[in-house]
Amino acid sequence: MMRSLYLLLLCALPLWLGAQATHTRVLLRGGSVIQGTVLDTGDPNYIHIRLPDSDSTLLIPAAVVQRIIEPKGERVLREGYDVPDQGWYKGTAISFMAGLSYFEAGDTRMRESISAQAEVGYYFRNWCSVGVGVGADHYDEWLVPVFAHVRLLMPNQPNAAYLSLQGGRSIAAERVFARSPGDLSRGRWMWHPSVGVRLATRRRMAVHIDAGYKFQYFRLEQTFDNQSFDPDWGLWWWWGVPTRVREDRLYKSFVLRLGATF
Repeated sequence: MMRSLYLLLLCALPLWLGAQATHTRVLLRGGSVIQGTVLDTGDPNYIHIRLPDSDSTLLIPAAVVQRIIEPKGERVLREGYDVPDQGWYKGTAISFMAGLSYFEAGDTRMRESISAQAEVGYYFRNWCSVGVGVGADHYDEWLVPVFAHVRLLMPNQPNAAYLSLQGGRSIAAERVFARSPGDLSRGRWMWHPSVGVRLATRRRMAVHIDAGYKFQYFRLEQTFDNQSFDPDWGLWWWWGVPTRVREDRLYKSFVLRLGATF
């Protein structure tokens, strides 16, 4: 059941990433914003814009228009910055993770890796967004987390501090493609709280920088038959009594993340 849910999320993600808004935004000199549907009339002196949910058409002198922003995803303009904080958004991020490995390597057990993720979500308020996504993390093996993401921001500010929480379950990617007989190992719950800041830009995106701590649970489980070696005959003898070895691991990582929303 869980594997089917993961596959559904992975298949639906490209469709969600294609979600776009339908309104064009006209940024006026001085910072005011008018949104609607720009009509192609060929008028060089005025911009003809049909207001949302209305048949009314507004004529805006072309001389007072600073910029016309085509509908590349819902966003709001503040102080001349394109801040995506309403409607649908798309996001990508890369992270630096550092923590302890379960296997010694020389004189150190430190584990350092780079992870990546992509997500799509929706701003229910300009201070609250909820999204879903998929990533790729490396611990002692590759895991693919499928997660939900909640972000709470300081409202009505282009540059805003925020609290973030990601949570979901991970797929043991290496074992999906090359699982040995009797191997029942699997990824389990992942939690990633963080605190950061959103930086507005003039390029139709916002940059996110945060620091947090990631908790990744993993269950290493193997089932095999009991066996013993007879030195007189030089043979292995199988007794037919299955033995199950199970180890629950918790990978803990300090995470520095750099991302962007569009």
